[in-house]
Amino acid sequence: MNKFIPKMIIIITTVFCVSCTSLFSIQNSYELDENIIESIDTQHNNQYKYIINKSSGKVHSYTHGNKIITNRDNIQQTNDNIENILKNHNYDICRTCWAGLKVNLKDYENKDFNLIEKFMRLYDFASHDEEEQAFLICLFEVGEWYVDNIYTYQGGNESVKNIELIASNTAKESAYERWQNYKSTYKLSYSLDDSKKILPVVYDDKNKPTTLVTYICDLFKDLKYGFGDNKYSKSSRQILKNPNGEEIAREWKNYCVVDDCSKFAAAVYYHYINKEILSKKIMADKTGNGIDLWGTSSTMFSDRNNFTNKILSTGKFDLIKWDTLKAKSSDNHTEPHYNGTKFDLEAGDLIYRKDHVEFYIGNGKVVGWGRVHNTYTLNKEFHIEEDGFHSNDIEDKNLPYVTIIRFKGGR
Repeated sequence: MNKFIPKMIIIITTVFCVSCTSLFSIQNSYELDENIIESIDTQHNNQYKYIINKSSGKVHSYTHGNKIITNRDNIQQTNDNIENILKNHNYDICRTCWAGLKVNLKDYENKDFNLIEKFMRLYDFASHDEEEQAFLICLFEVGEWYVDNIYTYQGGNESVKNIELIASNTAKESAYERWQNYKSTYKLSYSLDDSKKILPVVYDDKNKPTTLVTYICDLFKDLKYGFGDNKYSKSSRQILKNPNGEEIAREWKNYCVVDDCSKFAAAVYYHYINKEILSKKIMADKTGNGIDLWGTSSTMFSDRNNFTNKILSTGKFDLIKWDTLKAKSSDNHTEPHYNGTKFDLEAGDLIYRKDHVEFYIGNGKVVGWGRVHNTYTLNKEFHIEEDGFHSNDIEDKNLPYVTIIRFKGGR
């Protein structure tokens, strides 16, 4: 029997934060770059602080923008405060002149900027310290891989006909191509018809197929992470089978990810722990503190337990529950407080509600895999009610988000 390795895609789920993040007083935390300080000498040279290229959305220092922008028909020259300018979320600082600000981004490469800008603005990313940036990069890498490669959401029960419809209409083009490649390879070994279920799925403890599809993740394979310490990983590769029991491939379990919101979140933490916390360990020890990429449920993220303790044991995260946020009434509104200060969502927060988790990354955007989608982020606005954080997304069914796993880094 011929075997083949399926190519698949996973989508990421969400991260949330109230919109205050982008208007965080970044101006006060940045210094003006001495190399371009002349760009703000407005009184002596009759120059402006900034030039905005309204076509690209980039905000330049006056000196740099004046040199490089040739089409003057679609620019705006301004002395406004940078935070006021960036209230327009379609604007961002220039990669070269940083709009005259000293930012901790100059050690990154263009490929990193390309990744970051798929998810958030460079200006917002720069507001985080280096440790927080490292975690966000891990989140973005997993998120990008899911969107680029996964074309199902809990798609184990879907037929070829249904997957074709979902992948062609909803998934990213690269994910749809992966589905086409998978079908072509499948036909080399097995018969194919529109009503057949052909994707490899997770089997439960009773050896019954579930609705969850497994995807071999070359992101983890290429980084040569360890094989994990679960029952499948040390002795042999896991046999990947479709719901019909046909063997599709064999692979180390921790090189496979699953098309589900909680499995997406597990993959993010697994990636971060291996890449950052265990970076100096040998390959065999890079097992993500034993995080299981297949067996996670969203409920596991709702409280302290054996699973979340593996994340918290890194010392880089806090688990915060709604009932611990001491409510304080002000101006007829209930505001959550934590450790004596007002609590808001922050970029990088994993947020949990009944049956769902996702990452909030600020400016009304989340990252996760609770549906098939072809964009790297999903738009959600959050507000506070008495029982937790609520979103404006109809799929959240007005259920409150009540637990947050927050990256604290060295804080």
